[in-house]
Amino acid sequence: PAGAHPPAASLGLDGFAPGLMAEGDALALLARAGVPLVPQAEAETAGGLAAAAAALGWPVVLKGVVPGVAHRTERGLVAVGLADEPALRAAAEAMAAANPDLSGYRLQAMVTGGVELLAGVVRDPHLGPAVALGWGGVLAEAMGAPVVEIAPLDEGIAQAMIDRLDPHGVLAGWRGRPAADRAALARLLVALGELAHAGRERIAEIDLNPVIVTPDGALAVDAVIVLG
Repeated sequence: PAGAHPPAASLGLDGFAPGLMAEGDALALLARAGVPLVPQAEAETAGGLAAAAAALGWPVVLKGVVPGVAHRTERGLVAVGLADEPALRAAAEAMAAANPDLSGYRLQAMVTGGVELLAGVVRDPHLGPAVALGWGGVLAEAMGAPVVEIAPLDEGIAQAMIDRLDPHGVLAGWRGRPAADRAALARLLVALGELAHAGRERIAEIDLNPVIVTPDGALAVDAVIVLG
């Protein structure tokens, strides 16, 4: 429900400088705001990864953390489908060798069988923060432009955004796939809109890429937050 998540005073943004938030801080802010995230864990060294991976459940995704780097692929900082400890350790050591500025690692559970979307927040100079929803992955170019609504949203507006994005019913079950959880996606958009509205004096941009919508949920995988 509207108002269920932290008001502006409790967002804790006063201590942060303008610019790109550290990833851990961005994810913590989203979690406090009720935005559902892929299960994950952090480790500072390769040696600390195995126990965290076992707790998440194999296979896992490993991401290297480098301060100020939001897009990892070109730096070789993403390894997917790691099914055991030797594969995990080898990937971690390769990342460290190629990136002397590596500060740690982030492990995430593998999420399969979902539809990839993009969700985010942009700040219009006249209308204030707005929530955007678009297609991700292989559908991004083929399926048209994102849809945008001024924040905050209620679930009816969020559902209408999904309808506008998906007039052909891809999320309802496409090419024999099970239907995606549209209600969970709508709740994610509402939570994102509440965060955008509460943080409208500081939050310049939020980029959740991708959001994976499965038959039983919607989860943000990666997050970039820029403060003004």
